[in-house]
Amino acid sequence: MEHTLVQIARTPEILLRDIRLLTATEEADSPSMERTIADYPAGTFHGIFEAQAERIPEQTAVIYEDTELTYHELNERPICCSSSTKPWGPTRTSRRRDA
Repeated sequence: MEHTLVQIARTPEILLRDIRLLTATEEADSPSMERTIADYPAGTFHGIFEAQAERIPEQTAVIYEDTELTYHELNERPICCSSSTKPWGPTRTSRRRDA
C-alpha cells in the first residue's frame, strides 16, 4: 500500500492505469500470479476522487479505527486529493533550513 501511495504523492497527475500495485521485486517474486489488466476510469486519482465526492458525498470513504469520514469530508480537507496540491517532499528549488 505504501508503494501505491508514494506514487500518487510523487506524481499527482498519474493515471490510475499507470499506478503499480506491486514493487518490481514483488512482481519478480510472484511469477505464478496471473497478470490481468482491469479497466480503470480515465483520469487522475484526485480527479476521480473529486468526481466520486460529487456523486456520493455522504457515503463513507475511509474507516480508520473508530473514525469514519465521508467523501465530502475528505474532499474538504486541504491536503486531500486536490489538483492544486503540490507534490510532497523536496524539490529542486527547496532549500535546507539550516543552510
